[in-house]
Amino acid sequence: MSFSAANKVTFTSAVDATVFTSWSDTAISTQVPTGAVTGNVVVTSDTNYTSNGVNFTLASAVPNNPTSLDQFKDVGLTQAIAIGGSASSTPIYLKMTMQAALSGGMLYPQVEYKAIGTPFVCTDVAVCASDALEGTGSAGPGPTPGSVSIPPNPSAETGEVYHWQARVKHTKNAVDYYSAWVSFDDVNPETATDFKIDIIAPVISGTSSGTPGTNSASITWSTSGEISTTRIEYDTAGTFTGGYDCAGTSECTALTDTSPMINSPHTVALSNLSSGTTYHYRVRSKDAAGNESIDPSTGDYTFPTATENHPAKTTVAVIFNDPLQVTTATTTYFTVHVPELSPTVQSAYIEVVGLVSGGFSGTITVQANSAASRAYTVSTAASTPTLYRFVYPISSPGTETNLNLNDVAPCSNSVVPGTPPGCNKVVLTPSTGSINVLSAKIITTYSYTP
Repeated sequence: MSFSAANKVTFTSAVDATVFTSWSDTAISTQVPTGAVTGNVVVTSDTNYTSNGVNFTLASAVPNNPTSLDQFKDVGLTQAIAIGGSASSTPIYLKMTMQAALSGGMLYPQVEYKAIGTPFVCTDVAVCASDALEGTGSAGPGPTPGSVSIPPNPSAETGEVYHWQARVKHTKNAVDYYSAWVSFDDVNPETATDFKIDIIAPVISGTSSGTPGTNSASITWSTSGEISTTRIEYDTAGTFTGGYDCAGTSECTALTDTSPMINSPHTVALSNLSSGTTYHYRVRSKDAAGNESIDPSTGDYTFPTATENHPAKTTVAVIFNDPLQVTTATTTYFTVHVPELSPTVQSAYIEVVGLVSGGFSGTITVQANSAASRAYTVSTAASTPTLYRFVYPISSPGTETNLNLNDVAPCSNSVVPGTPPGCNKVVLTPSTGSINVLSAKIITTYSYTP
């Protein structure tokens, strides 16, 4: 038996099936015709026999709107471009998730992109073949990923900003069904930038090493118009052969571009440099799209660190090594010998080591020359002798009245310069009882003219 005017299956809205698969006493198999809608289905046999209507729900072949829209710099879809973000090369890869309610058929991703200021052309379920770009299809019903590569061609002078929209095409039984168009992220309006193609590297200017110190330098430069990273390569040989990751150089800052992007100026502080040494350097800045400038583009800049004209030295001198039992203010004279020319004292400390016992509890006051005095608390249990150690800083040690070098006039804290007992004195005063002092020494740090 075949379909005819006398033997047929009629769907709601008087649409008859046209493709017959099988017919038996208990079942009919047919393809749902185009134009059929949800409603009653009636079977007619030999013209005069009409069945009761049976409700039929039509599953639509129209696919769901695409979801999870995203944009990437690479075909592997690992380098995402943030909304409004930049890429330095094309193509750009636009991704979505596709799904249809009806199984079977093929799902195809479609996108339309335009420069900002140019409205979308594809606005409904029409084919829109002139502007819709289509990616590789996947078997339905999904969900399944789909992506489309697009080849924007921005102006080499200015770059370009773009927006895009996407939809899903479901091809089933040689018929194409389309979802609605969805703007990127379904929240970014048509007038907002989805991505930018930026092929212009930052312009570096004003590179300077300022006035380097003996072991430090501050390198500065400016970049115009956009934020970018801050990096510098430097060494004493100028062997800058490395590429983007600074490979092949002896020293490089911010190897992985972790420095924050800034406008201008860029500053890198170099430390732990060698004095009296010429350093070679070049600076690098990379924008958000990955375009990098290196200044100078060939060769390098140089700067010399200052020569150290005033080296420093630390000396230790013994004040006394013979134990003293101090019960009242006790004065000891000493000399600090410095052989270098024009010494300038930077710091001086007296270290005192002693022993307390017999349940002593009190303070011992230390004063060197006319410097400020300082009291130190010491104590011990009655049956437990206790060692103590404290370091007394001499205030303003660069003044002769607080610290005399080499027993020279005016020898404010003694009687005769250059003769014993020395032009410096330290006075130890216990607050109560008796205290044992085992030794004392002075540690002096000074600079000098070589």
